[in-house]
Amino acid sequence: MLSLENQVRQYLITEKNIDEKTIVSLDGRFGKLPFFGVEVIFADEPDVRYFYTEIDGKIVPVHVTLKPKGYNYKHK
Repeated sequence: MLSLENQVRQYLITEKNIDEKTIVSLDGRFGKLPFFGVEVIFADEPDVRYFYTEIDGKIVPVHVTLKPKGYNYKHK
């Protein structure tokens, strides 16, 4: 789980150009097996949870907290 957390952190910083200071938390989560994901909370969107996982060697976003229609997600 720690390895996946580190992979997601590197993905956000290097590929998405997100400043590490804006990442409030990064926590590994178990879903229905075989799903392992990482929940990410950003400082500029503290009430939204983003979920990432690794598929075929790549980090991909898999889910985001649903907000009202028209909400502009900052990290999607």
